[in-house]
Amino acid sequence: MYFNVVLNLSKPFLSETTLKKFYIFGKDFKKTLLNDIDAEILPKFLGGLRTDPDGNALCESFINFGSMIPPEKYVLKNAMTSLKEEEGVSCIKVPRLSYRLVNINVPEVNSTVEWIFETSTNDIAVGYYIQKENGEDLEELLSPERVSSHLVPESGTFICERPGTYALRFDNTYSWLSSKKVFYKIQVNPPNTAKNCDDYFE
Repeated sequence: MYFNVVLNLSKPFLSETTLKKFYIFGKDFKKTLLNDIDAEILPKFLGGLRTDPDGNALCESFINFGSMIPPEKYVLKNAMTSLKEEEGVSCIKVPRLSYRLVNINVPEVNSTVEWIFETSTNDIAVGYYIQKENGEDLEELLSPERVSSHLVPESGTFICERPGTYALRFDNTYSWLSSKKVFYKIQVNPPNTAKNCDDYFE
């Protein structure tokens, strides 16, 4: 019922070609499936004749029904050492509806900045900036992007074409309810000495 209400409200904004692609069924959808799929192939719970060898009409031997993955099955997270347990890690708290900047001093042209971070709970957005000459405004270099750093540490690399004060922006302005605790490491490498992030953050 609710879907039909939304669809009827949307019809004035949809082209006739698009509307022709909609087929709305009630309890009679099974008969329509049989117009295109042989009964021997269509599972019994959808109106066909096919079952599992044990008679299961849901055909679970070849159909995987969606479900939530239990936390104990998160192999990657369980196998990794938490970043906050390593040496040289800094921590910053980002309140809800707010953001925090971590300034990075880069003295030489073509230096490489490498970072890795994780959050204790929930995702966070991160962007990369450089301070403009007036010392107040920031120029965006990498747009803020939400990352699931609570599941696996997030790392990044940036080659700085000019010296100056750069900044990582940990952005939580989209979250109305929860603050985020961010654990991070930042490495500034002089020109021609950059390595892979994994070499620095093992």
